[in-house]
Amino acid sequence: MEIFSMIRGHFALLKNKPMTTPKYKKEFRIESVSAKKGDWQMVLNLSTGKQSKVYFSDILRVYTFIVSSNRPMTQAEIEGFVKANCVTKGSTSYIIPLIATFSDIEVSQEPKWTIRFIPLRETL
Repeated sequence: MEIFSMIRGHFALLKNKPMTTPKYKKEFRIESVSAKKGDWQMVLNLSTGKQSKVYFSDILRVYTFIVSSNRPMTQAEIEGFVKANCVTKGSTSYIIPLIATFSDIEVSQEPKWTIRFIPLRETL
């Protein structure tokens, strides 16, 4: 599917770039992005020294949830959605900063942490 190839390419450009979880500010990095068609996942190196997998389908589910909600979402709302709808249940802390790398997503820290979709302006 073309969307999975686009996402894979986006995250491949972010390999080894430090990212942090929103709640506990723990660092992680993208170790690898699957290059095999049909194996749509990436491996993260966590601050604990362990690795975790994140599926592109989970990222797309959360992204679609944020876009369709049409309002700022809290981490608790995203966590509830992930628990109910995603393959990897404990991945919210990593999915959120990964989605925040998209140009149409905005994360705000004040007055409380939220993430929301920002429609991109059409260029003339």
